[in-house]
Amino acid sequence: MRMPRRTGALLMALGLLGAACSSDDGETTSGPIATDGAAPEDGGQTDDTELTEGEPVEGGTFVVGVSPPLPAQGTLNPAVSTQGGMQQAAGLLFSGLVEIDENAEPVPELATEWEILDDGATYVFTLRDDVVFHDGTPLTAEAVKWTYEAALLRNHARTQSSIGPALAEPCAPAPEEPNCPSIEAVEATGGEPATVTFRFAQPYGPLLQQLSHTEGAILPSHIWEGQEPPTAAQPWPEGQDPIGTGPFRFVSQDASEIVYEANEDYFGSPEPYLDEVVQRAVEPAAQAQALAGGEIDWLWSVSG
Repeated sequence: MRMPRRTGALLMALGLLGAACSSDDGETTSGPIATDGAAPEDGGQTDDTELTEGEPVEGGTFVVGVSPPLPAQGTLNPAVSTQGGMQQAAGLLFSGLVEIDENAEPVPELATEWEILDDGATYVFTLRDDVVFHDGTPLTAEAVKWTYEAALLRNHARTQSSIGPALAEPCAPAPEEPNCPSIEAVEATGGEPATVTFRFAQPYGPLLQQLSHTEGAILPSHIWEGQEPPTAAQPWPEGQDPIGTGPFRFVSQDASEIVYEANEDYFGSPEPYLDEVVQRAVEPAAQAQALAGGEIDWLWSVSG
């Protein structure tokens, strides 16, 4: 099965690269990919389509087994929480200015390009003009700036401890100023093309590695108009489903599973091969049996 950078084979779509950089020592295990038809052992045709090594299989539902508990209902917002399970959701629902490729190198995602000025103290990102959130609202430079001001620099622990103090106008949590005000060091410029600029007090080399969908998921600022910004306690406005710009959309969630469907308006290439992805909670003791029996197609990690 072919493995495009982000969405082709689910390893990338599920944010596996982000997990590889985490402290999780779990081992990733893959089972047979669920398709609309079973591939004959003799390598013949399936549903009149010959499957060859390296050829992507399109359609169907891919079920990922994860150890419970799943992220609590209504909490899927990686810009305000770094709790367990958020990385998988981030890779499906959200995008960052850049993504980290299979060689652990930053490549454009919501940005088309960037320019590094002032010996590394200023970064200017040019945004794509073809990106819409899952509700159809276009991405803007203001949404990117707002995400950093209102969400990441207020709530995301790693962003607070890395980017925040390094900005030309430092923004770090403090008793006298627990929430960051408007940050002039992060500047949004509309027009064609739209740009976002980060200014640091001195050259800051790690930035590109800190802007992926797990570290810098961009939020739809318009849904918070007239409301308090998101927090870990209230990640989304009341009754609001998670919305991002990623390759899959949120469908539903309960205590046992989270369901996502392919985003037909996804800006990336290639488009998602799968119709649906399901994260299903499976107790560690039952995971091997569930994989062998076809109840799940892949295990996020193996316990023990």
